[in-house]
Amino acid sequence: MGTLKPHSPDLDDDVAEFLRRPPGLHLYLLDRLDAGLGGRSFTFVHRGRVEGFAFIGDGQNLVLAGDGRPFLRDLAAFAAANERAWQLALGPWSETTDFLDAYHRITTRRPRLDRPQTYMVQTADRLPPLSEPALRLATPADLDILSGASARMSAEDFDLDLYLIDREKVRAGLAAKVAKGRSFVLLEDREVVFKADLSLLCERGGQIEGVYTAEDRRGEGVATRCMTEIGRRLLDTVPMLTLHVAADNLPAWKAYEKSGYHRKAELRLAIYPYVR
Repeated sequence: MGTLKPHSPDLDDDVAEFLRRPPGLHLYLLDRLDAGLGGRSFTFVHRGRVEGFAFIGDGQNLVLAGDGRPFLRDLAAFAAANERAWQLALGPWSETTDFLDAYHRITTRRPRLDRPQTYMVQTADRLPPLSEPALRLATPADLDILSGASARMSAEDFDLDLYLIDREKVRAGLAAKVAKGRSFVLLEDREVVFKADLSLLCERGGQIEGVYTAEDRRGEGVATRCMTEIGRRLLDTVPMLTLHVAADNLPAWKAYEKSGYHRKAELRLAIYPYVR
């Protein structure tokens, strides 16, 4: 039987090879591996072969890869014993479902939000002939209005009361992205019409998050143009851009499809109440 253990750097190459199957699905975990992780990571090895990998980030996100039942059972036991360490679980649908089934057999903790996510990929050959020249990189001067838009996006996407969102935490996260040139914004009269951020950008590709279109501008093709524009600016230097969106958010993923994204996989996202 294999064993779930804290990740050892001498397994980096083996884990990277494991995470490349299928190509493009585990871009986030590969980026964490390249970056030296920064959170807590765990590897499951059976008979000298990597069969599972999990990462718990500083933002309390648990991201997993691997479908072996022993790996998912061990990860569930660890997750139940360390419930203060994570609030969000994300991974491929079947693997995450098996993990959560095992976890729920151990604990009474239940998610407040649990849904399928559609994982999508954009490549240069799929870009439509659209553009949005007014889209630009955000600057520190935009942080206040961007923070408000990001808070509204989170409240809408994750079914939260707006007043419960920590604006200072949102602002700090945005400030880090702005400093790295990873936040895009379209403004009109100092109001946010559209925004999107990059949660990662590396030689393997980029991952988009925090996509928001002002409510009164939806249905006008703004997101389609802006997402195409981001792709046009980045896909000459990276092979792909990725994102995941709630599977029932049909207007969003149809806009992404029109901007050249195609559906690659189904993920499962579960968000749990904070354990004090």
